[in-house]
Amino acid sequence: MAEAKPQATQKNSKVGKQGGSKMATEKKDDKLINEAVEDIKHVQDVVESAIEKSSKSIEEVHLAISRLPLKYLGKVKKIKETTKDVEEVQEKLIGHIYDLIRSVNTKLSDVSKDVVNLASTD
Repeated sequence: MAEAKPQATQKNSKVGKQGGSKMATEKKDDKLINEAVEDIKHVQDVVESAIEKSSKSIEEVHLAISRLPLKYLGKVKKIKETTKDVEEVQEKLIGHIYDLIRSVNTKLSDVSKDVVNLASTD
């Protein structure tokens, strides 16, 4: 009977080692997933920032180009006031369009961050 106990202990120690190995693998997997999640978050921030900055630059160019014909039309006395009104409306419209682009960018970034956070194991 004394020999039966060491065999049972050996079986238990093997099971314990296998269980510990599985837990260690799961911890490594969790670590890799969390590292990937952090990398994805960084990329998301870079993309969001790039879209934000680019949209501002493009808006400025768009406004500058849109002013050119109005600058010359504004020199015609009969349509000077109308030209000013058109310029005002045009600038507001362009501003609203780029504000919308930036707003959509922010909302999409928030949604994508929520989705990525679901993948996190923390």
